[in-house]
Amino acid sequence: MNEVKLNSAALTQGPSRAPARAMLKAVGFTDEDLRRPLIGVANTWIEIGPCNHHLRELAASVKQGIRAAGGTPMEFNTVSISDGITMGTEGMRTSLVSREVIADSIELVARGNQFDGIVALVGCDKTIPGAIMALARLNLPGLVLYGGSIAPGSFHGKDVTIQDVFEAVGAHDRGLVEVAPVEDHRRLQHARELFEIRAAERLPLGHDDEGVGPARRLHGARGERHRLVAVEDLARLAEPLK
Repeated sequence: MNEVKLNSAALTQGPSRAPARAMLKAVGFTDEDLRRPLIGVANTWIEIGPCNHHLRELAASVKQGIRAAGGTPMEFNTVSISDGITMGTEGMRTSLVSREVIADSIELVARGNQFDGIVALVGCDKTIPGAIMALARLNLPGLVLYGGSIAPGSFHGKDVTIQDVFEAVGAHDRGLVEVAPVEDHRRLQHARELFEIRAAERLPLGHDDEGVGPARRLHGARGERHRLVAVEDLARLAEPLK
């Protein structure tokens, strides 16, 4: 093993780095973990909206893959702003700015911790370019893994997407559909039928009528694919250990 080849050796190896090792051991890392390549897992998870909500689960699979490839995963978070939620409000001004913050934050954490590689988990149109920008700046072995498209909601046997909701708002503005005060805010019908627009606002994309998300059912398959990608593409990073 040639530890000089690892960026992280400067952070974790040698007598002078005992305080750093002590801090890392306090959160569960072992000496063996710290002798391996340290792979940052940049997670753009947020609880605000479906694009990134599932990335915690996918990160667990990615970390399994990193360990299987001979590395030590270290997960950290960054920010995310949903265009779909903030559009049409003052909040939409923050969306494009967030791309730079995402790139900056991933770069800062990676440089600060002298990671040997990066896996970035992304799920929307600002986290994707932000993560790519960060990896381009870092010039480290790395992957950007997309969490997948939002699964449609199911209502009365029909798939409903966010596009349907936006189109319904436009149809309402043109007077093609009506707003009716009904108790069931999940009722959603086609344009020429009686239309409860509040249903569109409250219909949870990625969930069916029983409250079981199709997106959640897809996570298992996606997670396995992400784990295998991490194993295959990061295996080369573990070569100094062999």
